[in-house]
Amino acid sequence: MIKYVKQIEDFWSNDLNQHKFTTTYNLGDTREYHHPNLRSSVTECSQSFNDELPAIWKQFLKEFDLTTGSVSWTLIESGRIVPIHQDFFVNLRQTYNAEVDQCARYIIMLEDWIFGQIVEFDDRVLTRWKKGDVWEFDHTIPHWAANASNYNFYTCQVSFLKK
Repeated sequence: MIKYVKQIEDFWSNDLNQHKFTTTYNLGDTREYHHPNLRSSVTECSQSFNDELPAIWKQFLKEFDLTTGSVSWTLIESGRIVPIHQDFFVNLRQTYNAEVDQCARYIIMLEDWIFGQIVEFDDRVLTRWKKGDVWEFDHTIPHWAANASNYNFYTCQVSFLKK
């Protein structure tokens, strides 16, 4: 189940506006997302992880009193989708020798919602969010995202080991 956690104060906007993403993925070409009816040309998203991010990335861990974990920013450009999937926390599990049941994730909205942006989880549709809104979920929840707006759509993911 996904649950709303809290809203955090913006400390990232200046860095986000100047950030150059390090990796672009064409998700339609990967095995996890592949479906014969899915055009891979719309399934690109860009991400940066941990030290690829501005120096403030560790502050996201501090916001949740975490001493270990992983932080990433995701960019979904206008006209792009992230197809239905579940997260299995491969990097977090490898780094900390953890089982998938031990892992969870916060998704943080880095900007206010714009008409045409959506994130849907198995049991909840997210729209009309405010900058800094935070939700928590784990590997059991299928989800997807799309950006039909005319603007970029940015999120932050904080992956962590459950206490």
